[in-house]
Amino acid sequence: MTKARRTIQKVYIEILNNFKYVSSNVPIEGMKNKIKVIKRMGRLS
Repeated sequence: MTKARRTIQKVYIEILNNFKYVSSNVPIEGMKNKIKVIKRMGRLS
């Protein structure tokens, strides 16, 4: 339990910032997926 506590203490500020400044890589992942689909469509034709 003490190891988990130390880990949380080390990254406490980062955890708070994650909730304060919500950011996500979802838009980038969506673009990557569209590129993959277009590539697949090119191979099928």
